[in-house]
Amino acid sequence: MTVFVDSSALRPGRRPQMPPDEPREWLAGKKGEPVQTATAHTSRGVNEVIRLLEQSRMKTHFSPSEHFNRTLRLWEAASRRAEMDEWLDLCGGMERALTPLADALALLAQHAWSSYEDLLGLTYMTLGLGDVRKGQYFTPFAVARMMAEMILDDWQPPYGPAGPPACFYEPACGSGVMFLGVMAVLEERFPNSFPVLLRQGLILFRGIDLDPTAVLMATLNLRLRGYPFAAQTLTVGDALAEGRPEAPSPGPAPDLSLAPPLLAVEASEDDPTIPADPDGQSVQYLFF
Repeated sequence: MTVFVDSSALRPGRRPQMPPDEPREWLAGKKGEPVQTATAHTSRGVNEVIRLLEQSRMKTHFSPSEHFNRTLRLWEAASRRAEMDEWLDLCGGMERALTPLADALALLAQHAWSSYEDLLGLTYMTLGLGDVRKGQYFTPFAVARMMAEMILDDWQPPYGPAGPPACFYEPACGSGVMFLGVMAVLEERFPNSFPVLLRQGLILFRGIDLDPTAVLMATLNLRLRGYPFAAQTLTVGDALAEGRPEAPSPGPAPDLSLAPPLLAVEASEDDPTIPADPDGQSVQYLFF
């Protein structure tokens, strides 16, 4: 049974295989109500992941929401090859339920190779796990891509390794669908330079969300698509909290499900809605 993702296979900038005009269909939520539209390819993936999640959950005593949260932590740990002690701790209560989860993670990774659609967020919403009391509703990928195309209308990538880097900031990142929309547009417009810019840290994503589950999904969504700084640029907390983020660097992810509210951005002196440049560096911020 394979439970780890081969990081050497997670290369950024792979061109999606699905045509942009593929017909879309409605997904049916937990109570039969329509959730979001998705391509047939993604719709089939959502249904299969849900089937595997339910198959796994039946072998545990956890509720659907608790099982999903534990599953996310396992997937996140597997995607960065966590140390065995941490892995065994995360497996507590899930020992007999790992095989379907490994199959589901393999499906997520395979989908990430060919599409930027947010299969993970769609699964979450289709299962009815979103917190409606907080107005939680994940943006459809088609809308996220349209917004990215508007923001990037006349944008040009940083020239040379000296930068300055371009940072896409999302104060309510959810499962990271806005970032996926940006990646899709950049890969289409700059197919040769986009992977290089990601590896050099000249394309950055900074996100924040009050829901630790959403942050885990966004982290996994970015990591499965080869973004090297996913765990360091997505945090749990209030977008107006005081403090500044550390510069992104590769490394193990924190346990976001147990973390206290973290400090995400520092308001600049001129405009409290605009984050200050991290560590005094020149950064071109693009907002959603």
